[in-house]
Amino acid sequence: MRNIIYLVIVQGAIYLAPLLMLPYLTRLLPVADFAAMVAAQAFVQYFVLVTDYGFTITATRQIVFARDDQQQVSRIYSATMSAKLLLAAGSMLICMLLTLTIPALRLNPVITLACMIGILGNALFPMWLLQGLERMKHLALMTAISRFLPLPVLLLLVTRPDQAVLAALIVNSPAAIGAVFGLAYVRKHRLAVWHRVDLAAIRYQLSEGWAAFIGGMATSFYTTMNVLLLNGFSTPQQVSYFNASDKIRSAAQGFIQPVAAALFPKFSLLAQQPDPVRLRKLMQMGTAVMLLLQLAGGLVMYFGAELIARYYLGAGFAEAAWYLRSLAFLPLVIAVATILSQWRLLACGESRALSKIYIFAGPLHLLYAAWMTHEWGAAGLVLSLFITEGGITLAMLLLAKKKRIPLY
Repeated sequence: MRNIIYLVIVQGAIYLAPLLMLPYLTRLLPVADFAAMVAAQAFVQYFVLVTDYGFTITATRQIVFARDDQQQVSRIYSATMSAKLLLAAGSMLICMLLTLTIPALRLNPVITLACMIGILGNALFPMWLLQGLERMKHLALMTAISRFLPLPVLLLLVTRPDQAVLAALIVNSPAAIGAVFGLAYVRKHRLAVWHRVDLAAIRYQLSEGWAAFIGGMATSFYTTMNVLLLNGFSTPQQVSYFNASDKIRSAAQGFIQPVAAALFPKFSLLAQQPDPVRLRKLMQMGTAVMLLLQLAGGLVMYFGAELIARYYLGAGFAEAAWYLRSLAFLPLVIAVATILSQWRLLACGESRALSKIYIFAGPLHLLYAAWMTHEWGAAGLVLSLFITEGGITLAMLLLAKKKRIPLY
């Protein structure tokens, strides 16, 4: 429970800080510039996923089993960080080349380049190490400081409508700030000592994370790709309304992740040392907390949509109320999928089987979501999200049954 509370602080900082920036940016920046910034963030997010490479699951799991062996923890840390840095270097190079060649991005290339600071910061922040060692208290503190520190900087420096580039740089800086704090903490407390890394160790980490990486990339087809789809088939106004509403939906959904992340090491250990009684208790407690949180968040979004759109986002975003109502109960479906994927399938080492679901569902979503968005605009996109999330959840249930993984 203590770890859950700390991770609630982490997740709260991750989502609350951008939400505090959001109404300021929607009021200050022109709609076209705001739409360009969120489209650039969605594009760069793909390269952030590359640097993640599934290590938040696979490396965390390795640290959980090795945390009593300092030498082994150091070897895992060195190999994983080396792999992430190589991925970050390649990602930033490709991102710059694509920014200069894709027409839609070439219109605002400096905004896209400003967002790229998030790629390097994400690569260097050792969240997976701290989570595996259950250093949740310090992780919460570092995350909170790094997320809220840019807020006063934004208010002080971004004061004119023509400062979209500076706004993009500040909005995407928290990961880099967190990386500085995280690396300093690891060094000060000697949680891991850098070891010489050979190519075989890097290849091993990449092979371990491959299935989770493919699953994460496929998942992006029905998460970050949605903004790009809407950007291609609708107006900048619809892109702005959807993005602002989806950020609020993500914040409401985000509070299931602390519960999922805090209990993931426990379920991983139970997969190695089965204890049916403890498993049942953990599943009952965790499931109740996750579903109640999402139900409460969904009710607030649905019935408070008008107030949130008008008074939080601003008078110019009044039409976003429809988007808020439409997305209100999507996190409830995602909570069920999170329970099945993280606590049962991933904890039991079924990352490769799980990735096949995402590999199939992601591109398939892109096909029918593109058609539905073209035909019905934002309404078609929202409907496609419910179809995809519901289908993925059902597939996970069938996979758990096939693998004979007990749910309770």
